[in-house]
Amino acid sequence: MDGQRQREVVSALERALRAAVVGNFELVRRGADSIRELNQLALYAELPDVLDFVADRLAAKDHIGAQEAALKLHALLDGGPFLPLVDELIASLSPKQADGPEV
Repeated sequence: MDGQRQREVVSALERALRAAVVGNFELVRRGADSIRELNQLALYAELPDVLDFVADRLAAKDHIGAQEAALKLHALLDGGPFLPLVDELIASLSPKQADGPEV
């Protein structure tokens, strides 16, 4: 296993999650593609497909679908260091947040 490649996978995952939080579906897709290309661990095998689904839902402005996909990410990454980012993504997609700030 190439340690450098796996570090790049971790970086791509972090970038994709941060992009999802701000709704940048194109960067989420790029992250998914990078993970798909570089990953060598079964742990991350499902992540690219789930990230692609998040990106598709963000592109369609389907916050409920994106939130459901984010919950899948939460389950896949359970106990890992990325849970705070996934939680931030889930919060950013909540109905109150998705419609904009409350006035």
